[in-house]
Amino acid sequence: MKKATIMILVLVLITTMMLTGCGNNTSENNAVNTNESSNVSSDADSSSEAGGDTKKMDSNQEYSYAHGSVVTTLDPHKVGSIPVWGVQAPIYENLVRYVVTEDGSAKYEPGVAKTWNVSDDGLVWTFNLREDAKWADGSPLTAHDFVYSWQRVFDPEVASDYEWMVDAMIKGGGEFAAGEGSREDVGVKALDDYTLQIELNVKVSYFLQIASFPTYKPVKKEFVEQFGDEYGSAVEKTLGNGPYMVSEWNEGVDLVYVKNPHYWDAENVYLEKISRKIVKEQTPRAQALMSGEIDAAAVSEPDWRAMLDNQGGFNYINEAGADVEFFMFQMNNEFLSNKKIRQALTIAYDREKFIAEVGDDFGFPAYSIVPTIMHAGEELYIDITKGENEVVKTLLATYPDPKELLLDGLEELGYDRDPSLVKLSMQTRGTGEYSKESAEWLKQLWNDTLGINLEIELTEWNIMWDNVRSGNYDIAVAGWTADVDDPSNLIDIFHTSPNTGYYHGEKTGWSGPKAEEFNALVEKAIQTSDSHEKALIYLEAEKILLDEAVVAPSYFGEFSSYRADYVKGFYSNSFTYIDFKGVYIDGRE
Repeated sequence: MKKATIMILVLVLITTMMLTGCGNNTSENNAVNTNESSNVSSDADSSSEAGGDTKKMDSNQEYSYAHGSVVTTLDPHKVGSIPVWGVQAPIYENLVRYVVTEDGSAKYEPGVAKTWNVSDDGLVWTFNLREDAKWADGSPLTAHDFVYSWQRVFDPEVASDYEWMVDAMIKGGGEFAAGEGSREDVGVKALDDYTLQIELNVKVSYFLQIASFPTYKPVKKEFVEQFGDEYGSAVEKTLGNGPYMVSEWNEGVDLVYVKNPHYWDAENVYLEKISRKIVKEQTPRAQALMSGEIDAAAVSEPDWRAMLDNQGGFNYINEAGADVEFFMFQMNNEFLSNKKIRQALTIAYDREKFIAEVGDDFGFPAYSIVPTIMHAGEELYIDITKGENEVVKTLLATYPDPKELLLDGLEELGYDRDPSLVKLSMQTRGTGEYSKESAEWLKQLWNDTLGINLEIELTEWNIMWDNVRSGNYDIAVAGWTADVDDPSNLIDIFHTSPNTGYYHGEKTGWSGPKAEEFNALVEKAIQTSDSHEKALIYLEAEKILLDEAVVAPSYFGEFSSYRADYVKGFYSNSFTYIDFKGVYIDGRE
């Protein structure tokens, strides 16, 4: 679900993150995941004006990029994958647009809503919608469409992946999702055709990020009901309201966008055609870039980067990501039910060595579940916590011998102190070269350090996520890209209730007193408006999560991609999804 990020995942070491939401899920070999918006308005063929400045444009306004993940659905309410959120971004427009400026910072711009305001207590948001907003079939888009769409997100029969993110936030939403309330009780109302009101249970400082979030985009009731569960499964069964619409969708091959003539700001949409091509491996991506077959792709392998740099003509995009990769432990497994065995696996994993040997020095070692770039209000979370959130470092200092810890765990389970007795399998989130290499590296490391023999199951990412949902795994390679710039999005996801957490107890097998203590802290943080105080509550929750070794953080992402320098008006940010509005081509011809 949109959140999860998408994906992220940021590439190449980082190339396999699939955020379920975001956040997130990320999938193997993410392509360019940037956003931008421009106030340039087009003059028929070759130029456009912005603030009095005339900018030249090529006559051919077509853009092509490579991505490693397949498209699963075009229904925004039924997905929690960053790559798919990225696919949907040009098709649907939300109340608010969250866009990136040239310096990399983000700002809010009007989307379907032209203005908005919030009550003094922060609990009631009112959005004034533009009357010229239309669906791609030319029919009017009204506040009633948003009411239907938010109700659909909470509808238990729809089972939206990302309902949990706003479950406790929207008045009446969680109750409807849990089957304890009605559709009409959801606090989203149309005051008239073009005025939307949203009532919250608690004040949320980042609510405009929610109002711009992929999962909560509008769908047209009559169109959805026409196709039922098949809505979003094909081009002809999808209807959006964004700057582009899908003209072709060849599963596993490519997806093509064309301009939406009914978009309210169509004069500021310049690209006539956008092609998203599935290219899973770095070598063919780099070759396609160098030959001019595509205009952008994720590439981090040093040799290919050197060749692209030498050839010239590209902008290199490199930045820290808001994503974390981690190992999920299924705690219903006999061996993984033991805390000491989970801790041993966590501290035996050498993060720096992995990044150096497998990741080509891309990425940052993760000793916390929260990326170091995340803020709590105006302060960095890691600064507020004074580094105490890096719980894995505490475990490393406390238990210098992970094998001894493993043997103690075996003894607690009633086994001999023989590590060869431990039988575990690990499912990868993809079957590409990176997944293979990283899994084999880990198998060797745990064998050398702990004496266990890990069985590797190379698994396509969508199948792995199906297995996670059903709890059918021992260890899974998972990840999350933050949907909003707040530590809540990296910690709430592990609340054991399906109504609150994405990686809830039915997926992880986590239960018991420590899980309840963790849940109580998350619930307390959700009700806390002071960002500094909230961060300290989340610190206590994170200490429990990582000391219990429910998951083992591996690394934080680093974004690496190349984009042809004739692609203009396209900027990067870890919390946004490009809808290509304002992007244009100048200098390819």
